[in-house]
Amino acid sequence: MTADSQTEQYAAAMDEAITAATRAEDERDVAQAEVASLKRKFEPDTGILLNKMLTLADRDGTNYMRVTVHTGERLVLDLIPRIRNNGDLPNWTFAPAVEGTPDNKQTFDDYGTYEVNIGDGSNSHDLLVTFSKPATVNVTVVTDHDGSFMGGPDTIDTMTIQELTTPAAVLLAMGDDS
Repeated sequence: MTADSQTEQYAAAMDEAITAATRAEDERDVAQAEVASLKRKFEPDTGILLNKMLTLADRDGTNYMRVTVHTGERLVLDLIPRIRNNGDLPNWTFAPAVEGTPDNKQTFDDYGTYEVNIGDGSNSHDLLVTFSKPATVNVTVVTDHDGSFMGGPDTIDTMTIQELTTPAAVLLAMGDDS
């Protein structure tokens, strides 16, 4: 075999490899474009998959907690602060406080089950938060106590959790009401 023949075979092999690599890159680009199209179709523009408001109530008061699930497996729990407050109704916060983070916000960056503690300074409640696919969040009260852990049946302050729903802004009558 001559050197020219080897060079031609090498050049042909290289051309074939370049063609195969180019074809694979083109197929990858088409697949990525299809994934992006499906994301645009099925994921909201805001990046928020779930947004609901819960009412948390115990014997001393109520507070609201916004539950938001973002794309990328991210859950944010937000205790809504009272803006107009005379000091009689303290804001509820997550405990323990973590330096450098707001005490009314808790963020989870992965699916799972988490225990969180919230309270108003005198009463606290342990909650179990289950975060699962596709955008499901369940919040359950697991322990109620009066600030001193397991304070006993005489001091237990139970908490209730309900999803806050708002009535429809417009009511439409169907049919003839005359």
